[in-house]
Amino acid sequence: MSHNGCQSNFITYVTSLWTIYVIAVTISIGLGLILPVLSALLSNNTPSNEQGEMFGVNSSLLGLMAALGPLFAGLVYDLIVPNATFWIGAILLLLSLVIIARLKITNTQSADNKSSNT
Repeated sequence: MSHNGCQSNFITYVTSLWTIYVIAVTISIGLGLILPVLSALLSNNTPSNEQGEMFGVNSSLLGLMAALGPLFAGLVYDLIVPNATFWIGAILLLLSLVIIARLKITNTQSADNKSSNT
């Protein structure tokens, strides 16, 4: 959900109401693109008998982080310095990009097709 965090950073530079609408629309479009891709990746890389569990874990973590993220950012804002929230967000974004870059996608077949083909 780093897209949401990146777009939210632009709200600090808002000088008029229409720019908030533009940012909100781009956040919505980004989430509309990211969430189905995440679901497809989970589905394609998880055996069918474990998909319910994986989607449950995914949904639980998304909800938990949606609740804890703003709380953590508020604490950082209050206890350290206001700009620290943006620096931490940038560091986490770069860290996630490094992790994604190191992922090796070898086959796009679903997990069930792999097991039935062997």
